[in-house]
Amino acid sequence: METLLVYVALGVGAGLLAGMLGVGGGQVVVPGLLYLFHVNHFPEQHLVHLALGTSLATIAVTSLSSAWSHYRLGSIDIPLARRMAPGIVVGAVIGGLMAGLFPSHALKIGFGVFLILLGVQMAFALKPRPGRDLPGSLGLSMVSAAIGWVSAIVGVGAAAWWCLTSPGAT
Repeated sequence: METLLVYVALGVGAGLLAGMLGVGGGQVVVPGLLYLFHVNHFPEQHLVHLALGTSLATIAVTSLSSAWSHYRLGSIDIPLARRMAPGIVVGAVIGGLMAGLFPSHALKIGFGVFLILLGVQMAFALKPRPGRDLPGSLGLSMVSAAIGWVSAIVGVGAAAWWCLTSPGAT
């Protein structure tokens, strides 16, 4: 029962931080799960893979709920989402398959580098020029695939990666 409460507290904490600071839950959940899995004696070689996969599983549920709310408010560019979705799916599938090929320490380093990039972007308010045009079809497909791939490798939602690259990112 105590373990369940710790996992619930991690989820609530991640949700609160995500809502208050605008960070994705994956940036909080992955390190929290790494710690919890370690203290619960999960096999060391599987810790990072389990934390990333578990984070992605929770993101799948919460992002559907969030997307539905944004859709109801009319705040989704449906034509753009339709253009990006295939690339994101292909990139995520490839990233998910490839994640099993990387050793835990490489995934841990990749996650850390990603967090550093997000921290720098947030600290210095680095944003692409708002008036910048989106790339053409091929470019958008490649960017979408990269977003899906990176999201699968580092266990965070695509929104975090999109914030680093999007001309409309806030």
